[in-house]
Amino acid sequence: MRILKTLIVAFSIVGAALASSGTISQCNEDYECGVGYPFAACNGGLNVYPGISMDGNDNLIIAGKFNSSQGGPFGLPKMFNIPITSDGSQISERIDIHGEIRSGAGSFNLYSFYDYLPKSNYYYVLMNQGGSAPIFSYIDGNTGRNEVQYVFNVFNTPFVPIFDDEAKSMIYGAYGIYKLNKLPTQRSDAQDATLIYQSQIVNGLAKDGNDLYMSTYDGKFLKGTVDCSNCSKDQLVQIGNDTDAAHLTDFLVEGDLMVFSYSGGIIGYPKSGNGSPIKLVTGENVVSIVSSKNVIYYTTKDGVVKSIGIDGKNGKTLYTPTSNHKCQPAVGYQSTDGVCEGKNLWYNGVPTCTPLTGGVPAQCYTSIDCGPTPYFTCNGKCGCVNNFSGLDCTHCDGNVQWFNGIPSCQTPQ
Repeated sequence: MRILKTLIVAFSIVGAALASSGTISQCNEDYECGVGYPFAACNGGLNVYPGISMDGNDNLIIAGKFNSSQGGPFGLPKMFNIPITSDGSQISERIDIHGEIRSGAGSFNLYSFYDYLPKSNYYYVLMNQGGSAPIFSYIDGNTGRNEVQYVFNVFNTPFVPIFDDEAKSMIYGAYGIYKLNKLPTQRSDAQDATLIYQSQIVNGLAKDGNDLYMSTYDGKFLKGTVDCSNCSKDQLVQIGNDTDAAHLTDFLVEGDLMVFSYSGGIIGYPKSGNGSPIKLVTGENVVSIVSSKNVIYYTTKDGVVKSIGIDGKNGKTLYTPTSNHKCQPAVGYQSTDGVCEGKNLWYNGVPTCTPLTGGVPAQCYTSIDCGPTPYFTCNGKCGCVNNFSGLDCTHCDGNVQWFNGIPSCQTPQ
């Protein structure tokens, strides 16, 4: 009996140690993960962001963030692989996505996933930023950091990009149709874009060879060419119309069809302009589509991933969002023990651990996060007010003046 009690105690100690270290193999509730919520959580269902792509190796790619078992989104967003042969449950993590700022004037959060380019190993995404226009951004998968980088702001008009990984180029719709003879990686790249068609606003865009196909907010399908330069939009040829295309969610060309998704399903339309539309999927709220070898792969509003033949046959469910029963620490923590090797930032009762450099955090939600003095500003990252400099933002190459408790560094002119 004494031996049995000793074994029970030993197994209890080992179990507690495994939970604290985050190596527990399976979980159902947050309390099973280290110190528990909000410093660690057991992954609940997966929130799938709009967007779907392919990796060139028969895998679909989606972006998502797990809930905790408490119910809300928790941890880092990630990219996931789903085999096109999946039986409905196969999914694997591809990369963690770093760089979100969860709160404050400089908040920076993943909104949707545009595309993955396998030859370049780039992921293009759309980020929402607090107090600013959305940010067209990318993740360079070659660096190992997998951190979201700004490319350029998206102002006022719908932004519809398509990419050519072979030619290393991008065509996009904004206020007009533009071409960029490079894959953009920084804000200044937008200055190198050339105008293909003037003033045309589109909600869908696809390329087939040198032909451009597009849809508009009044439900028209138009055809043009990538070889046009500063052409008037009157030179685009209308090849059809469909009222459902006026509020589509995604658009592509596969085989002889233009294909678009919308809240009622997926419709194919002959790109020749001759013939009737084909309802490939009905009664489903479809958010995004991608295609390969006469098969359309799509995600629904509920995050379900499915496929359908270009003929509307052989429909299949590839993945339904669910828990993977794994523990994960809160953002920035190295394990589920709740120890932060930096500064804790709190939002909605959940911490983020951000590293410190000279006592200044890498991220901030408010200026108070940067330090206890009025010399700091915060726009997602700490800065200095009014010409001050230095790690503590108190250095002034001039005269310090105060107004309503705010310092100003008056430098010689």
